[in-house]
Amino acid sequence: MAEGKPVKVGNREYVVPEATLGVAEELLTRLETLGEGGARLTIRAISEIIHKALSENYPDLTVDQVARGIKLKEAGETMKRVLAAAGLEQSSAGEAQSP
Repeated sequence: MAEGKPVKVGNREYVVPEATLGVAEELLTRLETLGEGGARLTIRAISEIIHKALSENYPDLTVDQVARGIKLKEAGETMKRVLAAAGLEQSSAGEAQSP
């Protein structure tokens, strides 16, 4: 398991490793699509972003498990915490940036 920062996702605590350049590129690409296609696709995108950030340390974790483990009202804040732990910070405009 790669070293990282602990982040609570749903009822479980995960260790989120700092993102590699490849993972950061994938996360940023997915973040750019947030809000496109309506609420259902936005919820799916949030689940996929959180999953991607966790997948290095938790390769058996599925997107569905991530989605079912997070309450709707906590999704945005959870995504922000996971992105920050991975080394990306979300600006007020909604786009992630490297610190």
